[in-house]
Amino acid sequence: MNPISKKIIIFDDSPVWLKTLRLWCNHYGFKDITCLSEEIQILDICQQQYLEIDLIIIDFYNGKNNTTELVKKIRTINPNFLIIVVSADFVND
Repeated sequence: MNPISKKIIIFDDSPVWLKTLRLWCNHYGFKDITCLSEEIQILDICQQQYLEIDLIIIDFYNGKNNTTELVKKIRTINPNFLIIVVSADFVND
């Protein structure tokens, strides 16, 4: 499979999920993947690379916080970012 030249940012507080999502994206041909676990990291990279990012995958629950406010902050940087919000914790709600 040829590598897909799209830049993906994955944001999650779980190292296991970061690795799992990275492996899944790699399996489907994506190679430019950045995994982040701190809010300041994702905001910095979104500001620095706002024209290069093709997809952001965010865990809805990051520790004790949900990411609604984070998504709003990211949208102020670039309202056209494609953002997918995921969570395994909805099962417990």
